[in-house]
Amino acid sequence: MRRGDFSELLNPNNPYFNRARIINDPLTGQPFQGNVIPEGRLSPQGRALLNAYPLPNFQQGASNWIGNPSVFNNQRKDSIKIDWVPTNNHRVAVRHTWAPNVWNDPEPMGVYSTIWDYPGRTLAATMTSTLSNSLINEFSFSWGSTSPSKYFGQRNCDYCPGGTGAFQYPTTSSVGINYPYLFPGTKLDPDKIPNVSMTGFTAVNNAAYPGSWNDFVFLWADNVTKITGNHAFKAGASVERSGMNDRIQLSFAQAPATTNQNGSFRFTDGRAGGTTLSAANVALGLFDDYTEFGNKPNTKWLAMAYDFYAQDSWKPATKLTLELGLRYSLWQPWGVRNGAMASFQPQFYNPATAPVIDRSPTGGFIVSGDRFNGVTLPGDAPTDEALAEFPQLANLQRLYHGVPNGFAETAKDGFQPRLGMAYALNDLTTLRAGIGRFLNRVQINTTAAYGFNAPLSEMQTVINGNVDAPGGASTRNFPLVGASQSPDFTNPTSWAWNATVDRLLPWQMRGALSYVGRSASHLERARNINQLQPGTIQANPGVNANALRPYLGFGSITLYETTGTSRYNSVQTQVERRSSRGVGFSVAYTFSRTKDNGSGRGDILPNAYDDSGYYGISDLDRPHVLVSQVRYAFPTLESSAAPLRWVLGNWDVSGIFQAQSGAPFDVRSPGVDLAGVGAGSGNQFYDQLSDPEAGRRTEWGPLPLPNNPEGAIWFSSGAFKAPTAGTFATTQEKNTLRQPGFWDINMSFRKGFRTLGTQRFDLRIEAFNIINRARLGNAVTNPTAGDFGYIVSKTGNRTMQIGMQYIF
Repeated sequence: MRRGDFSELLNPNNPYFNRARIINDPLTGQPFQGNVIPEGRLSPQGRALLNAYPLPNFQQGASNWIGNPSVFNNQRKDSIKIDWVPTNNHRVAVRHTWAPNVWNDPEPMGVYSTIWDYPGRTLAATMTSTLSNSLINEFSFSWGSTSPSKYFGQRNCDYCPGGTGAFQYPTTSSVGINYPYLFPGTKLDPDKIPNVSMTGFTAVNNAAYPGSWNDFVFLWADNVTKITGNHAFKAGASVERSGMNDRIQLSFAQAPATTNQNGSFRFTDGRAGGTTLSAANVALGLFDDYTEFGNKPNTKWLAMAYDFYAQDSWKPATKLTLELGLRYSLWQPWGVRNGAMASFQPQFYNPATAPVIDRSPTGGFIVSGDRFNGVTLPGDAPTDEALAEFPQLANLQRLYHGVPNGFAETAKDGFQPRLGMAYALNDLTTLRAGIGRFLNRVQINTTAAYGFNAPLSEMQTVINGNVDAPGGASTRNFPLVGASQSPDFTNPTSWAWNATVDRLLPWQMRGALSYVGRSASHLERARNINQLQPGTIQANPGVNANALRPYLGFGSITLYETTGTSRYNSVQTQVERRSSRGVGFSVAYTFSRTKDNGSGRGDILPNAYDDSGYYGISDLDRPHVLVSQVRYAFPTLESSAAPLRWVLGNWDVSGIFQAQSGAPFDVRSPGVDLAGVGAGSGNQFYDQLSDPEAGRRTEWGPLPLPNNPEGAIWFSSGAFKAPTAGTFATTQEKNTLRQPGFWDINMSFRKGFRTLGTQRFDLRIEAFNIINRARLGNAVTNPTAGDFGYIVSKTGNRTMQIGMQYIF
């Protein structure tokens, strides 16, 4: 295939698709003779992209490569602690920790390996003052930082194990990639290859690195405790100043957006003017879309957080304890110190100055108009610091509309009441219950990367171009890929409640039965507000999709908003026996259900205009979880002979058994726009025609695939079908299927040996999956793959580690 020869795919029993695939000549619309592309028609850069894939070394189902990359993790931790007692009523403790850590993180198929050079420093100081026999004050200050963290390709690490030659991943020069960039001269690692995505094939998906970032936090807190009568009052306040210096910018991107500074290509079977096969389109250089961005600014995130609380532990009766509390949180949205952050804001988009887009299917470039129409920066004008780093802002006063730093006002509704109670029915049985409101502070959005948006940097997408010259023969501007934050962005909120019956049991055991619930709102999720209406692509054949967008001048615009909801309900049981006479154990089981309409920041709605069918089983749902622990301490055998005491005495043996349900999933199109809404929204559902679990076979054996590879049949591929072109699926609900569950047994063996005086040698042996049980891997969920619905791999192997320390 790398040389344009796809003749093996004419065999309907080929292992990759399990059906014949015929490639057509885009110039004639007729099949290539013998399914072979003539040498003179091949794209030099298309072939280079194919050469970025490793050569086959294995065949099982549709999989034909397996590898075991070399990894390392070097870490050290140094701590110093000082305790000072200036008076009998005051005590000061100071602790500082320095924990440098360097490790590598190889990408799938070994196409890149990132070095994480991640130092960590923490400082904590506490002053505890006993003001009276019923009044205590505790003041604390803490600081943490990961400066100077950096992340880069392992080929450039001369201080890593094995040096620069330890991990030989492909580079642009080694595979012959040299197409002209849209933003030349901006690449931090020019040798890093671009991302390549082909329908039906594993993607070359390089990470967001190289780059650098470090976070920091300063926290001041004071807590006062007062005991009076049957009340224990506690009150306190904290002030936090925290942030991050970010020059990585993008931790996640929904295609066509990319985290790879060196570009990202997507090739699909349905490319307009293509061959009907993604890999053949690569060989001819015909991509569906190509996205690239320029420089990586250093965004200096900063926010303040203020928290106040008061609580009372009140014992109104001998058998009754009430816990009353109120917390108030005032958290600033994450802003930038120099005001250099940008967001697309629809209310400032002016259709009268909208860009004019070339409508040809292989064009799509901006002809005229305001390229930054709708882009907004905080404040009324650029700061001096922002102008020093981004001088182009001097001519972009029109992008300032007085919006707050962080694009949202600080939420003032931070009151969080809590109520708890415990009541002893008798000496053996206790009832406990509680309810409370909780806020969750949103983390810095490195997915949206507002400090990276145009005009601070630019990400552009080209549609239906050629790999040999993605931007065309002349320099042009293409529609931007943007991110937007909702002006009413607020803090995620939840109400949590629980009720428990706790009872002492015979033989020093305790049992508990609980109900735990949680209802959350204002959860963060995303949607593409520049999505087309269903069927728009099909209704406008031969027109570039970006010329049809609601907001011209942009490709996808990902809006991050706090409109998600979730609900969690569970029954939890536990029986435990605290260690006595060397024996202790516990068994805990949870039966639960979690539903939501967005399982995280990266969960982008398939249809931006209708989420009515998206509330369903959460990606986080695991209905059955069982965890059992047992511990046995061998006698010391002090009176036995030394050899016997050393071999058998004083061992501490513990084991953990864990079993849980598998992860839920559904069947969606892998990046292919079936509904005709343009790229940038979440993956689209397939329709479900019948019970997918009919015919399930969990036994490992021959599969009905070419060459009869072994595996398991997890669900019926015939139960799903792509919806009619130009429409969304209507018959499949979210996450109705589930991957195989698992169970494991892990054990630990510990023993201490006395040596000289008080000196001691400690030995610890840990074994994970001690019985070396292989379990079923995940089923293939890509409906375009030849082994769709099958499990073609097993996972799980025994891992052992030994730790030793000498204490003197």
